Amino acid sequence: MLGLVRRSRACPQTPTKGDLLTVITLPTDRLLTTDDLARMTGLAPITLAHWRAAGTGPAHVKLGRAVRYRDADVGRWLSENTRVAA
Repeated sequence: MLGLVRRSRACPQTPTKGDLLTVITLPTDRLLTTDDLARMTGLAPITLAHWRAAGTGPAHVKLGRAVRYRDADVGRWLSENTRVAA
């Protein structure tokens, strides 16, 4: 998905005739909260918080103080951690 953002040299909120046009690629993945992921996996939210602090677990995105997980990152993490019984 592409989003178009106009940036004015004078004021970023007011587009003018000579604006620069910037193309920003927006993620198409759904963003999951820690609680969403905990419900999906059956893990406790605190387990996910500990894994984030340790640098393990699925990749996450910080939006200010909010933590979010991309669907694609969670799927990749689940695939990487799938074990087949011998």
